[in-house]
Amino acid sequence: MSRRAEDITRWADAIEAALPSIDACCVSKVLVYDKVSSTQDAAWRHRLPGKGVVVVSSVQTAGRGQRGRRWDDGFGLTLPVSFALSTAMDDVGLAARAGLAALDACCAAAPTADLRIKWPNDIVWRTNGLDRKLAGVLVERRDGVAVVGVGINVFRVDHDTVCARPPRAGCLEDIGGNTDRCRLAIGLVRSFSRWLGTPDDGVRMHWRERDAMVGTRRAFVCDGTDIEGEVLALDPLASIVVRTASGERSLAVATTRTADAVRADA
Repeated sequence: MSRRAEDITRWADAIEAALPSIDACCVSKVLVYDKVSSTQDAAWRHRLPGKGVVVVSSVQTAGRGQRGRRWDDGFGLTLPVSFALSTAMDDVGLAARAGLAALDACCAAAPTADLRIKWPNDIVWRTNGLDRKLAGVLVERRDGVAVVGVGINVFRVDHDTVCARPPRAGCLEDIGGNTDRCRLAIGLVRSFSRWLGTPDDGVRMHWRERDAMVGTRRAFVCDGTDIEGEVLALDPLASIVVRTASGERSLAVATTRTADAVRADA
């Protein structure tokens, strides 16, 4: 399915019709746009006290990812979704659960692909020894409201299309996945609702099954200190255990970043 074949006007009705079938659904209001500057900002504007709101758009012209990086798409090649939630859950817990929800949605669309979750917030397609990013998560908090954004690369970028997507990123179309973005959005709402109600131990267990980092050599920055070594264990809610040249180190996820992210910000 191409963007031209999609009937955007029916997305809101289709998503709303699916809500009653979702156990403990995290949203009570659905807003669908053909184009917005940022689904994060739109979700914040339409937040409801004590209730959840989800914003879905076909096109996002000024989106952002982690640390303010560009994540925009003026051509309808992605699925940007943002949830505005009144919740006491911390950002680490929300990010892990949103990441697992994005993984579920991508796995449902491409069930035969080798898809993994890469700390802190990426869904990757492992192919030919490379991890190609399919999706990412952004959590922002304003005045007690958490705004959780998920972006999924759906269609491939044509050679004559100007897009902020990194050249090594992947998309569902590349791996022969289902590119029905409305269906993806419904699956994302359903899965995120389920993960929000899942205890921490369940989150940890499922993450371990699909983790992309354990057993690989990685570089991190923890509390301003560079640390490099083999990742032995990863708990997305607590810590990363790394075997370094001087021994094992346990890094708190709350104060750790990947070295790639630090270099990108420099």
